[in-house]
Amino acid sequence: MLLNITIGLIIPWITGIFLYFKEKELLLITFPFASSIALVINAWGFNRDYWNLYPFECQHISDLPFDIGLYPIMGVYMLYFIRHTKLKSYFIISSTILFTTFLEFLGVFTGRVFYSKGWNILYTFFSYVFSYIVLYYFYLYLKKLKILR
Repeated sequence: MLLNITIGLIIPWITGIFLYFKEKELLLITFPFASSIALVINAWGFNRDYWNLYPFECQHISDLPFDIGLYPIMGVYMLYFIRHTKLKSYFIISSTILFTTFLEFLGVFTGRVFYSKGWNILYTFFSYVFSYIVLYYFYLYLKKLKILR
């Protein structure tokens, strides 16, 4: 569990400090939504028994550091790069999806993430496609409402 807290919460939030000083508005407005997406998808997957995360006895608690750390911080970084680079948004979204899927693959490879009932890394990839695209459209909607500049 200590590794989950370190990788899933502490390291992402250390990198998130940069976002706080550079894009406080973006972080504070989009982080809760990104975290909610992660919580809902992981609750669905755990309850359906599609995946499990070490320590396996602490199902929902073992993923909580990722739901309030790594996943939403990566989503906010994705939006940050969309706002502050000249790269196309689809390229940044695709890169974020591939990077997150790769991190999950490392979890599967090391035995810290376990799939069952036919779930596999391709389905995981599509769950990230869904998550990051929903977050991106939320961001566009916030811009349309002029909540974000």
